[in-house]
Amino acid sequence: MRLIIAQRLIRLLCPECKEMVNAKSNELVPFLKLTPEELKNITFYKGAGCSACNGTGYKGRAGLYEVLPMTTRIQEMVMDKKPPYLIKQAAIEDGMVSLRMAGIEKLREGVTTADEVLGATS
Repeated sequence: MRLIIAQRLIRLLCPECKEMVNAKSNELVPFLKLTPEELKNITFYKGAGCSACNGTGYKGRAGLYEVLPMTTRIQEMVMDKKPPYLIKQAAIEDGMVSLRMAGIEKLREGVTTADEVLGATS
């Protein structure tokens, strides 16, 4: 095995009707476990619903990807039967982007909602 990939699809906000919302009004934001500094750099949006999206507020989908290369370090941890959380921690230290991290990047880009990210990464 050389590589492990996980993927999830999330809905994209409709560009015609997306509108900014206050992060404090979204009860799911605390579940993202963002630092106050990270929270300052994200503008949250929601889809109001329009004729372009048939009233759903969403139009299209995008993928969230987590790619884990089997480096020597990760191979040794697997062979030594280390707990999954330690392997994941080591992979992130080595540069892996987790599904949640990829979802938060989509939030920063303003193309999806916290609901979608949490739904796909919980």
